[in-house]
Amino acid sequence: MHQILLEWKVPQSWYPVAGPGSWLFSQWKLLAVLFGVAFVAYLWATDPERTQERRAAGWLTSIASLVLGGALAMIGAVYLGELKLHTYGAMISLGFIFGIALSIREGRRVGIGADRILDLAFWILIASMAGSRILFIITEWNSYWADLQRATPFYNAKLFRVWEGGLVFHGGLIGGLVATLFFVRSHKMNFFLLADVVVPTVALGQFFGRLGCFSAGCCYGKPCDLPWAVSFPTGLEAAAKGHIHPTQLYEALATLTIFFAVVWIRRNKRFHGQALVGYLLLYACVRFFIEIFRGDISRGFLFEVDFVKSAAGPDIFTWGQMISVGLFVLGLLLIPLAKSLQKKSYA
Repeated sequence: MHQILLEWKVPQSWYPVAGPGSWLFSQWKLLAVLFGVAFVAYLWATDPERTQERRAAGWLTSIASLVLGGALAMIGAVYLGELKLHTYGAMISLGFIFGIALSIREGRRVGIGADRILDLAFWILIASMAGSRILFIITEWNSYWADLQRATPFYNAKLFRVWEGGLVFHGGLIGGLVATLFFVRSHKMNFFLLADVVVPTVALGQFFGRLGCFSAGCCYGKPCDLPWAVSFPTGLEAAAKGHIHPTQLYEALATLTIFFAVVWIRRNKRFHGQALVGYLLLYACVRFFIEIFRGDISRGFLFEVDFVKSAAGPDIFTWGQMISVGLFVLGLLLIPLAKSLQKKSYA
């Protein structure tokens, strides 16, 4: 797979308008604040539970958000000099779009409106991106802190350069769960019913995401001489490792299987939340096992044990494996809770 799908050079005519030295560029902080205010106002004005008068204000705030967002995007494009559509980002987007479509379809079947699913998808997107970024920064804190102290001005630090990558799926999953909890609380919904609607699409999103990882050469495996071993082109970190385990494809295949398994569980469930539990248990086991064959040891080990002698290097216990253990335990704890809530709803 190609690492970059499309590449576009910013026209020179844009530089006098939004480049360094222009008025627009000098006001980017003010524009960012105004964009945030306008977007929050848009969410408030278009809330379906608000009055008709407030919803009418949504037109004005949406136009303001688009104009301010467009100006910021133009400044950012000129600052970067070129825009690239990476396969990784395209795959993540594709997974998210498919996930929303399937969730809307299932939501309608169980009586949850499409507007609720779309609202939830928005908050999950923000929370999962934030969670995955925060967890990555935590695991690589020493490097980020040292760079932040050197950066001038501070916003040039790699801490804020999200386009350069640096995301951890476990953080995104935790962020998404937290966002869902707050969402159902504010809208007085059944958490386990909503989770069963959404959670299969999480596995589907992981399938697309890991294909993106394969194109980017990240999350790579340890060296091996198996018939299905892969090598990566020059320029990627994985290229120096030679022939390695395609751990990205291992997880892509595993999560696609989990997707179908969780859909089957949802169709035959005995209580709300059973699909969520099934996903947590299955994914925790899959991720723990695949981590043994991962070769990007920079992701961090809690402590190192050479468990599988045929796979060079330490195998357990990585931070990913520890979080997987936590997710497995969480899945077990949710079973009695979900069953008890199910009984109360029929009492």
